[in-house]
Amino acid sequence: WDGRYGQVKVTLNNGLYFDVMQPRVGAAANVTSNVTNANALAPYQQTGNLNPAIAVTNYNTVMPKLVLGYEGKLDKWTFGGGGALNIYAVEYSTTTAATPVKTSITSYLLFFHGKVDLAPVEFSYNIFGGQNVGDLMSSGASAYVTNGGTPTTATPSSGAYYDVFNKKDATTFGGWGQIGYTANDKLKFFAAASYIVDKNSRAGSSQDARLATFVNAQYQVSKYFKIVPEIDYIDDMKNAAGAKEPKILAAGVKWEMNF
Repeated sequence: WDGRYGQVKVTLNNGLYFDVMQPRVGAAANVTSNVTNANALAPYQQTGNLNPAIAVTNYNTVMPKLVLGYEGKLDKWTFGGGGALNIYAVEYSTTTAATPVKTSITSYLLFFHGKVDLAPVEFSYNIFGGQNVGDLMSSGASAYVTNGGTPTTATPSSGAYYDVFNKKDATTFGGWGQIGYTANDKLKFFAAASYIVDKNSRAGSSQDARLATFVNAQYQVSKYFKIVPEIDYIDDMKNAAGAKEPKILAAGVKWEMNF
């Protein structure tokens, strides 16, 4: 999430596009306000410095986030792909007197998506993979904050983040696919599944995976009114610490009114 930070996007007529985006720095605690907080360091929170009560962290932005991609169409196939890159440096210490841990984090993401329209059937997909993707869109707290442990033994809360203390990269891969069927002008059916795996290369780190699926029907009751009954199943499998996580089965109905 980049809020209202500086962003520039250039799109060419041939489908190529290029983004330059200002990275957000700091922990989740300083997202909501850059005016005041418990640490009384508001002028520095969004510019690269964060001083939590128990630690000192300094960020050095090396370059803006960069995204390069392409969107095209070939007959009934609409497709696109590209990559994103973010690089920044972090200095972290448990106290103001401690020797800081210094490291540079390089994160990137490669992605490829598309849609094949074979009416009345359609198929959409997205495949992606990368390194330290948790650090890609923002230098989030999980890149350096521990789960109640010490810097020498703790691991990031998610397998998608770079491990600052052990200087280990994380890898991510995943994707999703969706099949749709148009029965008539009023009724459409959709089914989809997604799967993602994060794994930090630090010794002892477990594979952090998630599976999510859904099936629904979209019924156009009238020109401006639609109802969507849906069933969802989510399996969080295991987290980066190897602990089992919840499974969720949910059902519901959404309605939409458009004018």
